[in-house]
Amino acid sequence: MYNIKDAVVRGETIELGNDNYNNIGPNVVFEDCEFIVRAPARDLIVTGVTFVRGVWRQKRKLLNKQFSRASFDGVSFEGKFSGCRWGSRDEPETATLKSCDFSNAELDACEFVNVDPGEVTFGPWPTIAYHKPQQLHPLIQDLDAPSRLKTYLNVIAGRPPEFGLAADHAPSLEKATGVPQDQIHALLKDLPGVVILA
Repeated sequence: MYNIKDAVVRGETIELGNDNYNNIGPNVVFEDCEFIVRAPARDLIVTGVTFVRGVWRQKRKLLNKQFSRASFDGVSFEGKFSGCRWGSRDEPETATLKSCDFSNAELDACEFVNVDPGEVTFGPWPTIAYHKPQQLHPLIQDLDAPSRLKTYLNVIAGRPPEFGLAADHAPSLEKATGVPQDQIHALLKDLPGVVILA
């Protein structure tokens, strides 16, 4: 269990376990800290917090966590994230993301709200990034792809414009749609806004 508010913390290693609630914030700044996180989303309360540099090491897959009251500047993320969201729809100033590195993270169905795509670094394939996925909407109907993949893409493309960035993990997308990874790669790699790094 880790509880803190109204503080500035520098250069510490902080473990967020799964034994009880971890309440972080409000009014906390972490500079150059290493977070080792095993807590599930329900036990991870992050409100009014700014993370500057440092690293977030996710040791247990984090499911459906919304970082809508936390800002990250120059932070590196490692580990597995599924259904997570960074940023805020209604109060974007409370949840900013700048110069953050996800190149060592596995991102499955994750979203970034009111975030500049240029502020986020993703890893290579099997990571799939969608920049302004709404531009895919008029193209999906004519895409020669299995219906389950088209349905999935329609969900991403149908999000409001503030959802300007999303990321997927090809093995998870294969499991969800039944479409082999090599086919997913071939179908998506040339679509506008889709970024797949070699």
